Amino acid sequence: MWQDYFSLLQSVEGSRLFSPAPPLAVIIETEGMSGSGLAAEFGDFLGRAVEAGILTDAPVSRSLKQADAFRAVREGHNLSHVMPHMVNLDVSLDLGHKEDFKEDFVNDCRRALQDGFPNIRALFFGHAGDGNLHIVADHIAPRRDEATHEVHLIVYDPVRRVGGSISAEHGIGMLRREYIEYSRSPAELAVMRGLKRALDPEDILNPGKLL
Repeated sequence: MWQDYFSLLQSVEGSRLFSPAPPLAVIIETEGMSGSGLAAEFGDFLGRAVEAGILTDAPVSRSLKQADAFRAVREGHNLSHVMPHMVNLDVSLDLGHKEDFKEDFVNDCRRALQDGFPNIRALFFGHAGDGNLHIVADHIAPRRDEATHEVHLIVYDPVRRVGGSISAEHGIGMLRREYIEYSRSPAELAVMRGLKRALDPEDILNPGKLL
Protein backbone atom coordinates (compact mmCIF):
# COMPACT_ATOMS: atom_id res chain seq x y z
CA MET A 1 0.00 0.00 0.00
CA TRP A 2 1.44 3.35 -1.02
CA GLN A 3 1.52 6.10 1.59
CA ASP A 4 -1.49 8.13 0.51
CA TYR A 5 -3.71 5.05 0.29
CA PHE A 6 -2.59 3.76 3.66
CA SER A 7 -2.95 7.15 5.35
CA LEU A 8 -6.47 7.70 4.01
CA LEU A 9 -7.65 4.19 4.92
CA GLN A 10 -6.27 4.50 8.43
CA SER A 11 -8.43 7.58 8.80
CA VAL A 12 -11.49 5.97 7.23
CA GLU A 13 -11.23 2.86 9.42
CA GLY A 14 -10.30 4.76 12.59
CA SER A 15 -6.97 2.92 12.91
CA ARG A 16 -3.59 4.17 14.11
CA LEU A 17 -1.27 1.44 12.89
CA PHE A 18 1.49 3.86 11.85
CA SER A 19 1.86 7.55 12.55
CA PRO A 20 2.92 8.99 10.22
CA ALA A 21 2.09 6.53 7.46
CA PRO A 22 5.24 5.01 5.88
CA PRO A 23 6.10 5.37 2.17
CA LEU A 24 4.99 1.76 1.67
CA ALA A 25 3.14 -0.60 4.00
CA VAL A 26 2.80 -4.36 3.58
CA ILE A 27 0.50 -6.81 5.36
CA ILE A 28 2.12 -10.20 5.91
CA GLU A 29 0.11 -13.25 6.93
CA THR A 30 1.61 -16.55 7.98
CA GLU A 31 0.21 -19.98 8.78
CA GLY A 32 1.35 -23.54 9.09
CA MET A 33 2.05 -24.06 12.77
CA SER A 34 0.40 -23.01 15.96
CA GLY A 35 1.28 -21.52 19.30
CA SER A 36 4.67 -20.27 20.39
CA GLY A 37 6.52 -21.97 17.53
CA LEU A 38 4.79 -19.82 14.94
CA ALA A 39 5.26 -16.65 17.00
CA ALA A 40 8.98 -17.32 17.44
CA GLU A 41 9.59 -18.16 13.80
CA PHE A 42 7.63 -15.13 12.58
CA GLY A 43 9.39 -12.88 15.09
CA ASP A 44 12.78 -14.09 13.84
CA PHE A 45 11.72 -13.42 10.26
CA LEU A 46 10.63 -9.86 11.08
CA GLY A 47 13.81 -9.26 13.07
CA ARG A 48 16.00 -10.30 10.15
CA ALA A 49 14.00 -8.05 7.80
CA VAL A 50 14.47 -5.06 10.12
CA GLU A 51 18.21 -5.75 10.44
CA ALA A 52 18.49 -5.95 6.64
CA GLY A 53 16.78 -2.58 6.24
CA ILE A 54 13.76 -4.09 4.45
CA LEU A 55 11.37 -3.14 7.25
CA THR A 56 11.46 -0.13 9.55
CA ASP A 57 8.63 -1.18 11.88
CA ALA A 58 6.43 -4.25 12.26
CA PRO A 59 3.38 -4.24 14.55
CA VAL A 60 2.07 -7.78 15.02
CA SER A 61 -1.58 -8.64 15.63
CA ARG A 62 -2.26 -10.40 18.93
CA SER A 63 -5.85 -11.37 18.21
CA LEU A 64 -8.28 -12.00 15.38
CA LYS A 65 -9.80 -8.59 16.07
CA GLN A 66 -6.45 -6.89 15.54
CA ALA A 67 -5.83 -8.94 12.41
CA ASP A 68 -9.20 -7.86 11.04
CA ALA A 69 -8.25 -4.23 11.72
CA PHE A 70 -5.09 -4.71 9.65
CA ARG A 71 -7.07 -6.28 6.82
CA ALA A 72 -9.70 -3.53 6.89
CA VAL A 73 -7.07 -0.94 6.00
CA ARG A 74 -5.91 -3.07 3.08
CA GLU A 75 -9.34 -4.02 1.74
CA GLY A 76 -10.80 -0.50 1.70
CA HIS A 77 -14.47 -1.51 1.79
CA ASN A 78 -15.43 1.92 3.16
CA LEU A 79 -13.38 3.87 0.65
CA SER A 80 -16.44 4.95 -1.32
CA HIS A 81 -17.55 7.05 1.66
CA VAL A 82 -14.73 9.51 0.95
CA MET A 83 -14.34 8.86 -2.79
CA PRO A 84 -17.92 9.11 -4.14
CA HIS A 85 -16.86 9.22 -7.81
CA MET A 86 -14.47 6.31 -7.50
CA VAL A 87 -13.19 4.42 -10.55
CA ASN A 88 -11.70 0.99 -9.79
CA LEU A 89 -8.96 -0.42 -11.98
CA ASP A 90 -7.23 -3.76 -11.56
CA VAL A 91 -4.18 -4.23 -13.75
CA SER A 92 -1.33 -6.70 -13.89
CA LEU A 93 2.30 -5.91 -14.69
CA ASP A 94 5.12 -8.13 -15.88
CA LEU A 95 7.62 -8.26 -13.01
CA GLY A 96 10.38 -9.49 -15.28
CA HIS A 97 11.65 -5.91 -15.40
CA LYS A 98 14.02 -4.14 -13.01
CA GLU A 99 13.41 -4.38 -9.28
CA ASP A 100 11.70 -1.00 -8.85
CA PHE A 101 9.56 -1.38 -11.98
CA LYS A 102 6.25 -1.30 -10.11
CA GLU A 103 7.26 1.87 -8.26
CA ASP A 104 8.24 3.55 -11.54
CA PHE A 105 4.91 2.54 -13.09
CA VAL A 106 2.97 3.99 -10.17
CA ASN A 107 4.86 7.29 -10.37
CA ASP A 108 4.34 7.57 -14.14
CA CYS A 109 0.67 6.60 -13.91
CA ARG A 110 0.02 9.07 -11.08
CA ARG A 111 1.60 11.92 -13.07
CA ALA A 112 -0.40 11.07 -16.18
CA LEU A 113 -3.68 11.03 -14.24
CA GLN A 114 -2.86 14.35 -12.58
CA ASP A 115 -1.98 15.88 -15.95
CA GLY A 116 -5.34 14.79 -17.33
CA PHE A 117 -7.33 15.69 -14.22
CA PRO A 118 -5.58 18.24 -11.96
CA ASN A 119 -8.04 17.63 -9.10
CA ILE A 120 -8.00 13.84 -9.26
CA ARG A 121 -7.16 11.66 -6.27
CA ALA A 122 -5.41 8.49 -7.40
CA LEU A 123 -4.42 5.82 -4.88
CA PHE A 124 -2.40 2.64 -5.41
CA PHE A 125 -2.18 -0.69 -3.63
CA GLY A 126 -1.62 -4.25 -4.74
CA HIS A 127 0.13 -7.55 -4.09
CA ALA A 128 3.77 -7.58 -3.07
CA GLY A 129 4.49 -11.02 -4.52
CA ASP A 130 3.07 -10.61 -8.01
CA GLY A 131 2.27 -7.94 -10.56
CA ASN A 132 -1.29 -7.18 -9.51
CA LEU A 133 -1.88 -3.49 -8.93
CA HIS A 134 -5.14 -1.85 -7.88
CA ILE A 135 -5.79 1.77 -8.73
CA VAL A 136 -8.68 3.77 -7.32
CA ALA A 137 -9.23 7.21 -8.81
CA ASP A 138 -11.77 9.81 -7.75
CA HIS A 139 -12.50 12.55 -10.24
CA ILE A 140 -14.99 15.38 -10.32
CA ALA A 141 -15.91 16.15 -13.91
CA PRO A 142 -19.10 17.49 -15.54
CA ARG A 143 -19.25 14.60 -18.02
CA ARG A 144 -18.64 11.71 -15.68
CA ASP A 145 -18.89 8.88 -18.22
CA GLU A 146 -16.44 10.60 -20.57
CA ALA A 147 -14.08 11.31 -17.69
CA THR A 148 -14.23 7.71 -16.49
CA HIS A 149 -13.43 6.52 -20.01
CA GLU A 150 -10.46 8.90 -20.13
CA VAL A 151 -9.19 7.61 -16.78
CA HIS A 152 -9.21 4.07 -18.17
CA LEU A 153 -7.29 5.12 -21.27
CA ILE A 154 -4.69 7.01 -19.23
CA VAL A 155 -4.00 3.92 -17.12
CA TYR A 156 -4.29 1.25 -19.81
CA ASP A 157 -1.95 2.94 -22.26
CA PRO A 158 1.19 2.46 -20.11
CA VAL A 159 -0.06 -1.02 -19.18
CA ARG A 160 -0.07 -1.90 -22.88
CA ARG A 161 3.41 -0.41 -23.37
CA VAL A 162 4.91 -2.70 -20.74
CA GLY A 163 3.03 -5.80 -21.90
CA GLY A 164 0.69 -5.96 -18.91
CA SER A 165 -2.97 -6.87 -18.58
CA ILE A 166 -5.91 -4.53 -18.08
CA SER A 167 -7.48 -7.02 -15.67
CA ALA A 168 -5.52 -8.98 -13.12
CA GLU A 169 -7.84 -11.08 -11.00
CA HIS A 170 -11.42 -10.15 -11.78
CA GLY A 171 -11.67 -10.91 -15.50
CA ILE A 172 -12.69 -8.66 -18.36
CA GLY A 173 -16.45 -8.71 -17.79
CA MET A 174 -18.69 -6.14 -19.42
CA LEU A 175 -17.03 -3.03 -18.00
CA ARG A 176 -13.64 -3.68 -19.60
CA ARG A 177 -14.69 -5.30 -22.87
CA GLU A 178 -14.13 -2.15 -24.96
CA TYR A 179 -10.53 -1.98 -23.73
CA ILE A 180 -9.51 -5.60 -24.32
CA GLU A 181 -7.28 -4.69 -27.27
CA TYR A 182 -4.98 -2.98 -24.77
CA SER A 183 -3.78 -6.37 -23.55
CA ARG A 184 -4.77 -8.84 -26.30
CA SER A 185 -3.68 -8.76 -29.92
CA PRO A 186 -6.09 -9.19 -32.87
CA ALA A 187 -4.65 -12.66 -33.44
CA GLU A 188 -5.26 -13.66 -29.82
CA LEU A 189 -8.83 -12.38 -29.97
CA ALA A 190 -9.43 -14.29 -33.20
CA VAL A 191 -8.28 -17.53 -31.55
CA MET A 192 -10.50 -16.88 -28.53
CA ARG A 193 -13.53 -16.23 -30.74
CA GLY A 194 -12.73 -19.33 -32.78
CA LEU A 195 -12.72 -21.44 -29.63
CA LYS A 196 -16.02 -19.89 -28.61
CA ARG A 197 -17.59 -20.78 -31.97
CA ALA A 198 -16.23 -24.32 -31.81
CA LEU A 199 -17.51 -24.99 -28.29
CA ASP A 200 -20.76 -23.00 -28.53
CA PRO A 201 -21.84 -22.73 -32.17
CA GLU A 202 -25.41 -21.80 -31.22
CA ASP A 203 -24.23 -19.05 -28.85
CA ILE A 204 -26.39 -20.34 -26.01
CA LEU A 205 -23.73 -20.15 -23.28
CA ASN A 206 -23.62 -16.67 -21.75
CA PRO A 207 -25.15 -15.07 -24.87
CA GLY A 208 -24.33 -11.48 -25.71
CA LYS A 209 -21.01 -11.47 -23.93
CA LEU A 210 -17.63 -10.86 -25.50
CA LEU A 211 -16.48 -14.44 -25.98
